Amino acid sequence: MARDPRLQDATQDFRTFVADHGAAFDRAFPEDVPDRLDAVGRAA
Repeated sequence: MARDPRLQDATQDFRTFVADHGAAFDRAFPEDVPDRLDAVGRAA
């Protein structure tokens, strides 16, 4: 599967956002926090 190179920056921006703000989302929506960090819907 070929990836569109235009998405590379968006992917890195998303990963940076999650790393910087993931804890705030977890506190705001505790019922949606997965039991494991590698669970579906959560970046490992």
